[in-house]
Formats: sequence, structure tokens, C-alpha cells
Amino acid sequence: MNRPSEKFELIYEIAQDPENTFSIKQLCELNHVSRSGYYSWIHSLEAKAAKEAQDRADFDLILQACRR
Repeated sequence: MNRPSEKFELIYEIAQDPENTFSIKQLCELNHVSRSGYYSWIHSLEAKAAKEAQDRADFDLILQACRR
């Protein structure tokens, strides 16, 4: 687990656990990554999901046009 994205995934999973008592700051420090890097990673996930949804909608529209 050397890549920052793997560490960010671990932090995200732990942070979602209702029994977690660590803050994001503490989890980042324990994993030797920056908080800003973690939050940038979170933001990129949201942006990727939005882009994938738009791409899928565009694909469906093109597919409908081709079938006509």
C-alpha cells in the first residue's frame, strides 16, 4: 500500500465506519498523506462519477439516434 490513492481509500473506509474514533486529520497523519490531498481525492471521485454519468447519458442518446 504505497500509492496515495490506496491510502486515501483506506482512510475513506475507516472514516465511514460508525465506530471510528479517529478524525480525518489523525488518519492522514497515520498514513503519511496530506489532508488536502485526501480532500482533493474525494473531490476527484465526485467529479469522476459525474463525468461517468454524463458519458453514459451521452452514449444512450447516441445509441438511440443510431437505432433510428
